[in-house]
Amino acid sequence: MAIVAMKHLRLLGMESEREALLRAMQEMGCIEISGADGAEDALQEGFARPDDKALLSAQESARSCRAALAALGLPYKEGLAEAERGTAGETSRNIVRSFYGEDCDANAIIDSLHRVADKEFQKPVPKKPGLDELLAWLDEQHIPMAVASSSRMHIIQRNLDNWGLTHYFKALASGQQVTHSKPDPEIFLLAAQQLGVEPARCLVLEDSYNGVRAGAAGGFVTVMVPDLLPADDEMRSLYTAECKSLTEVLERLKTNEF
Repeated sequence: MAIVAMKHLRLLGMESEREALLRAMQEMGCIEISGADGAEDALQEGFARPDDKALLSAQESARSCRAALAALGLPYKEGLAEAERGTAGETSRNIVRSFYGEDCDANAIIDSLHRVADKEFQKPVPKKPGLDELLAWLDEQHIPMAVASSSRMHIIQRNLDNWGLTHYFKALASGQQVTHSKPDPEIFLLAAQQLGVEPARCLVLEDSYNGVRAGAAGGFVTVMVPDLLPADDEMRSLYTAECKSLTEVLERLKTNEF
């Protein structure tokens, strides 16, 4: 089994929605974790972590997003942070255009989001409850882990270094390394490839709709840990399981429920 925490930062508490800063924060809103199929032997194969967005709170994400837009004289439009979560590249730009019009300067908006994200990520960010225990247990079980985040690589590395968590992860996958962002599964597939584990043997921990869509599309064992938005009927039809917290994720991993 392997765990991919794509939203990495979010679930970790790093980005969990600083992601309001769009994908740069994204997305982190902790971590996304992807792990192998529910069997005990699967657990021994790997643990990849996708997103750093999962690390921050929804409130922090929206606040950062508002600051970035205000710098351009633009109002924050409700729903932007949620829509941008887990996205990057042209997908991210198209979402910005859907909120501010086809003629808006999407690149300027995203650049502003990244500038604010870079500044915000230099500040101490609290980790999600249960994160330390989860990572320690996975490490003890020799389950490989990876972070697969839409954020830029220097942000992912800085947050992991600041938290002293870098040693836990065998691989890091950044949005800068892929062509398509979530809901396309490309970044999860890259993380699984880096771990040397088949998607069906990887468990992905996600808190966003796009992340769950990507995990399901890639054939991963997809566990949703809701943050900004609760699971809806579509999510329930796609994910393997839903957990209220990282503590619950750990409890269920110990009993081989995934």
